[in-house]
Amino acid sequence: MDGGTLLVEKIKLVFVGDAGVGKTCLIKRLVENRFDPYSEPTMYDRYTRVIQYKGKRCELVIEDTAGQQEYARLRPIQYTDASVILVCFALASPSSRYENIKLVSSSRLSSKFYSEPSRQATKNKLMQSCIQQAATETFSNVQSYWIPEVNHFLTTAHKKVLLGTKSDLRIHGLPEGTFITHKEGSSLAKKCNCARYVECSASSGYNVNHVLNTAIELHFNEKHKPSRRRPRHFCRFL
Repeated sequence: MDGGTLLVEKIKLVFVGDAGVGKTCLIKRLVENRFDPYSEPTMYDRYTRVIQYKGKRCELVIEDTAGQQEYARLRPIQYTDASVILVCFALASPSSRYENIKLVSSSRLSSKFYSEPSRQATKNKLMQSCIQQAATETFSNVQSYWIPEVNHFLTTAHKKVLLGTKSDLRIHGLPEGTFITHKEGSSLAKKCNCARYVECSASSGYNVNHVLNTAIELHFNEKHKPSRRRPRHFCRFL
């Protein structure tokens, strides 16, 4: 640490949400500026960095959590001293069930009963249905599971950001109806008393820095009303 400057603030960000929504990929993009599509599901990860924000040197702590139910007992420990909770869901979410659909459709839709164009069209419909089901499930679990858990261990007034991940999948070719819309995400954020709603993509890097700056702004209580405007102040890693 140069110049003898002391850290004046600690900011702890905790990411929660269903397994497979992209929390680990998003955090690696935030911290390491890289996208790893083969990231293994995590049980617990913690990243610490020194940042500068509006002339203040701060310790930034980012914690990744396990979305699986069997690790639910570990999360309360991570909620301790959290500055901002970032609740994640997938805007469009191909999951293991999506892969299963591909296998089932390949075996059942044989050329014996279907022409190739008909077979491909039916297969695409099955895949789209699976993507929609997976995305809808992670979306509904925000209100039915994650927000109640956060409010139980913290308070209903604790600073929360709702994150819609995998926005690149929504943009790149998925038909309407197979993904969560911006309007639906904004509405859910209001229902769940989340201070902000942000859509992002770890794959393309879209809005990733905006996620970080939004959370840090909330920590410093700079703004109280949700806004689509980008923050005027930005943090930087030291």
